[in-house]
Amino acid sequence: MSEYFERFGTLVGNFIDRNPSAARVTLTAVAASALTASTILGYQAIKRQSKARDLKNDLLTINLPQTKLNAFGIVDNGSETNFHIHDQSLIDEQLARNIAFLGHDKVKELQRAHIVIVGAGSVGSWAALMLLRSGIQHMRIIDPNPITLGSLSHHAVAESADVGVAKALVLKKHFKNIAPFARLDCRVERLTKENMYILLAGNPAYVVDTLDRVEDKVELIKYCHEKGIKVISAMSAGGKADPTRIAILDISDTMEDPMSRAVRRRLRQLGVDRGVPVVFSTEKPLHITGDKEKIEHFPDFPTRVLPSLGTITSQYGMAIATYIILRLSDFSAYEDPSPRLRDGVYSRMLRDLETRESVRFNNKSCPLSVQDVGYIFEEMWQGKSVLSGPQDRVALVRWDTSKPLGYLNTVCMNKNEARDHEALPLGVDLLEEYGKDVVEFVNKRIEQERRFQALFNAQQ
Repeated sequence: MSEYFERFGTLVGNFIDRNPSAARVTLTAVAASALTASTILGYQAIKRQSKARDLKNDLLTINLPQTKLNAFGIVDNGSETNFHIHDQSLIDEQLARNIAFLGHDKVKELQRAHIVIVGAGSVGSWAALMLLRSGIQHMRIIDPNPITLGSLSHHAVAESADVGVAKALVLKKHFKNIAPFARLDCRVERLTKENMYILLAGNPAYVVDTLDRVEDKVELIKYCHEKGIKVISAMSAGGKADPTRIAILDISDTMEDPMSRAVRRRLRQLGVDRGVPVVFSTEKPLHITGDKEKIEHFPDFPTRVLPSLGTITSQYGMAIATYIILRLSDFSAYEDPSPRLRDGVYSRMLRDLETRESVRFNNKSCPLSVQDVGYIFEEMWQGKSVLSGPQDRVALVRWDTSKPLGYLNTVCMNKNEARDHEALPLGVDLLEEYGKDVVEFVNKRIEQERRFQALFNAQQ
């Protein structure tokens, strides 16, 4: 190697001796190039240092919270920032699939919508999560309760580290990592009649009801109905296991679900008999085979509520989110569930009842309205004859002819049965006429309605 360098040096020396002018020009050019490069690099280094110094000085004047980084230099999940400036192109990229499905303008409408979610548990958390991922940027989430160990199996985002933290705040923490551009108003308080006007303020496009108690659901739906606020309500998923039976229908069409029936009956008393979409399951609640004594050992388990599967409650929440997204975007392939309009049937039944009362009892004033007829027919007797069950041609008739017509003395029969019943002598012994089973069935149903009426009146 040393011999190579010696030879190279000899050749260079001989070239300079033979061509002194060319050598000087070459060396001058090399030196000038080196000087120019050095000057440019030096200037760029000084400029970078100046920018870095200015940026540090600017950051010192801004009141920002400290942001923790993990070992990979990524923002720690436990830290929060107040950055609200986001590149719209990146937001559009995040929502690209929804934009392709619904259209850019429709997704923009979703981003402007304000949604209120009441309840951030097994249903509400999933509804909120999918609304957020679908482009909803303004949500108010209301829930007074904390995450428990038992709720980890059903909650959309909660982790073991979140146990003891309010559900609403847990959603806020995790949602900031999914869509930091979203505006989240999380309230750790219970919705009541006294604070509804505050917590439901802001002209929301929809209110999502995922409350557990029937009384709370009725109050919320009643308030929304009176204020003209759109609301969608989740019924109970307890004891349900078949995902293919989940449906969204108007409250007036939910005949199979026990909670829907309880909510529907109370709403009818308040004059709300339709116009409320609900997500529910047509499946009958399954027999729960779990160890009831073991379940009751856990203090936070609501034994009054049937146990539910997290896989089913999550689908309730996602069904709600889908419904809202399609309604707000006016998706052409989706038809809103419309109530079955039975007003004509109820009016006919009322006219027939008034005619019979006038002919048989000379009663010129019927105490029942069309809404009353609908309630008695649908809620008390489920549209079935007390004598023969389901029928095509049904009528309402006074049960005990020795008592006046009213809620607690009107039954459903088919037309032939009603005609024969009216032909019975006044004050006839119904037990002798119809037998023990029929009379006990009617009396039991009337007593249930009497207790319900007492409970309803006590709450007013």
